[in-house]
Amino acid sequence: MDRKTKEQVVSELQEKLKQAKLGVLTTFNAMNVEKMEALRNALRKNDAELKVVKNTLLGIASRETGFAVLSDHFKWPVAVVLSYKDPVAPSKALIEFAKKNPELEIKVGVLDGKLL
Repeated sequence: MDRKTKEQVVSELQEKLKQAKLGVLTTFNAMNVEKMEALRNALRKNDAELKVVKNTLLGIASRETGFAVLSDHFKWPVAVVLSYKDPVAPSKALIEFAKKNPELEIKVGVLDGKLL
């Protein structure tokens, strides 16, 4: 990825982080494509989205947002779940999916700038 593309990704991600009410970091090791798509679809139904982003780009994008409190947790390959409206429904969908798929680990979250 060239520098210009990275800057664009960071800019778009930072805007999403500023708008999001809830963010949850998860690991997704050993999840196949079908399971990732099923998770994305379950989250979309609840007005949330799943983004897989490089830790360095996520760290840069999270500066000056409520997600900066998560910066110590950008250590493993992560996917970030973002909810822009109701934080409860996507949380329930994520927990239900994790119960059925143990390879998905919910690590840490942030709600309105507060670490969960």
